[in-house]
Amino acid sequence: MSFKSLCLNRELLESFLKSYAENISIEHEQKSKFIEYKISLPSQSMALLQVFYNNDGTTTLGCKVGKNQPLSLNIAEYLKEKVLLPVILLNRHYLLMR
Repeated sequence: MSFKSLCLNRELLESFLKSYAENISIEHEQKSKFIEYKISLPSQSMALLQVFYNNDGTTTLGCKVGKNQPLSLNIAEYLKEKVLLPVILLNRHYLLMR
């Protein structure tokens, strides 16, 4: 599953990340090219998720990082499902559907 150049509602991303599971603990750090989220759940290793805000308005989720990549992948899939905006690609431009 691809997590590159997604049309995500960036305003909702963090709130849906917090709603992923009960007892979730999230820290974030702004890096030079992305925001890195450190995600902890009870009795699991910490997961990392990198969020890249692309210049074309799309968002890329990096989930192949950290020690708990299965959890990172599950969270990326969850966010893609919950925060993806309906769009049409027309002549290499994204049109937001309302």
